[in-house]
Amino acid sequence: MTERGSRKEPPQDTLRVAGDINTIRDVKNVDVINQGRGRVTVVTRYGSDETEITRRFLEIYRQIDKSPEDPNVEKDEIARTVNAIETEVGEKEPNIVKIRRWLGNLIVAPTIRNAVLELLADAKLRLSDSISSLAQTLLQ
Repeated sequence: MTERGSRKEPPQDTLRVAGDINTIRDVKNVDVINQGRGRVTVVTRYGSDETEITRRFLEIYRQIDKSPEDPNVEKDEIARTVNAIETEVGEKEPNIVKIRRWLGNLIVAPTIRNAVLELLADAKLRLSDSISSLAQTLLQ
């Protein structure tokens, strides 16, 4: 039982980023994200290495949560951009133009951008050649 005025901590597999409602959970190899007042839910699935990809994206969301506040960009904006990339990567035929644009938007958060690029460039994850190639080029 919690004391009056104290907050109960969320389950360990849940991450609160910022804003009204931002919940990120790993549910049996599926990322479920509820954001904002409308509680938009996004479910992302991957190919053969979905567990590892999900785990790595969750680590990126944790990095966002732990990063210091920046008056020039809000954490939930960074999280939404990462989520857009994650969702597109999970598509059967990902749109590389969208991914390139979103990666460009992450220039305001270089540590997060590099973490996403390293994930996308990782050959062990067996993402599409176009995604891996783009990430490798942008890492140089």
